[in-house]
Amino acid sequence: MLFTKAEEIFNCLQGNGTPFIGVISFGNAYYGVALTEMQERAASQGFQVAALGAFISRHTMTTDLGAGRPDAKDEAIMMDFGRKAYAKILSGDYDLHKQPKTNWSSSEEANKIIAFRETNKDPYCFPKEFRAKKISDDCIKCKTCVRNCPVDAIDIETRTFDLDRCIGCYGCINRCPKHAISQDSPEVKEFMKGFVEHFIKERLEPEIFL
Repeated sequence: MLFTKAEEIFNCLQGNGTPFIGVISFGNAYYGVALTEMQERAASQGFQVAALGAFISRHTMTTDLGAGRPDAKDEAIMMDFGRKAYAKILSGDYDLHKQPKTNWSSSEEANKIIAFRETNKDPYCFPKEFRAKKISDDCIKCKTCVRNCPVDAIDIETRTFDLDRCIGCYGCINRCPKHAISQDSPEVKEFMKGFVEHFIKERLEPEIFL
């Protein structure tokens, strides 16, 4: 699923027939409708979608899923994708010959979310309980989190978050040099335990569409 800001970004762009290469990352679990949604948004703004790719990175909500990804194997696939997309566009071929698909999960609960997103295209944002975070006394007010927040949702002086603005990207948690920011929901912490246990069992591979 593409997050709320995706709509703002695409609405600022006009393709005018420009070839478009779209890439998403996901944390060794599922990417749902993210690629099909990206294709639709890009096409609606006048781009010619020529290549799409879904690549694995460390999961934004946990250090256990996708740890060490992208690795050397992933990087080789990414480089090959880039070369092929570049050659394809240079040849004047802007058509997407392999269409993206919904990336269904091996989790029944996750598939309920994906199925909902297939038919509900409104801007997507995590529920507020997933966005709830706290800042501990380990914070040194270096403002790394503030500088890296894409929606200016952090007030470091009061150590508070504007959850209406927050999109739940977890960049603040992942970038904090003192690990002073953490989830503030017991329900989410419990959910993530089962999530990791389910998806850590297998290694997923990148998917490309040219």
